[in-house]
Amino acid sequence: MSGTIGEAVDTILDAHGNQDPEDMNELRRQAARAAIVAFKDATGTDEENALTDLLCNLMHLYEYTEGPIRGESPSFGLALDRALGHHEAECDENCIA
Repeated sequence: MSGTIGEAVDTILDAHGNQDPEDMNELRRQAARAAIVAFKDATGTDEENALTDLLCNLMHLYEYTEGPIRGESPSFGLALDRALGHHEAECDENCIA
């Protein structure tokens, strides 16, 4: 894999002029796709299992109560609940819920 997820997201942001977060669902999809591609490259998982495996690995990462990655972040369950709320708020008429 060339580059990092952060570099991929920066490239996308630069291409979009660091727009305001409103009306950014295409950018959000591209950034998420970059994360999936990076995960597939790092693990060798296939397309069918990539999202499930990535979510599972994130759960493993956040199962620890402290550390440099977790820091003050909420539990995975709380973060997932918050993400669902963000998705609902950011969804437009083209979203498939």
